[in-house]
Amino acid sequence: MTDEEWDREKTLNTFLDDPSEVHAWWLGMCTAFRHLRPGTIPEDYPEANRQEIEAEYPYYLGGFYVARVMQVVGATLLAYWGVVL
Repeated sequence: MTDEEWDREKTLNTFLDDPSEVHAWWLGMCTAFRHLRPGTIPEDYPEANRQEIEAEYPYYLGGFYVARVMQVVGATLLAYWGVVL
């Protein structure tokens, strides 16, 4: 797919526009703070959440990795400020 074929407006307008997508994204972020392994759906999630994650798995992984990046950036900033202060 080339840039000419890719409709950016359509892609950005449909990103997280469905409640199940937002929920899968949020569950992925929560999982990053509770579990170490990416790509697995925690066993302690209710069946309804597990089905929603399976239906919107890319959003789940996206939320997971965004939260991991937030953790690394936060830890780096805390380490830097700890040295500076």
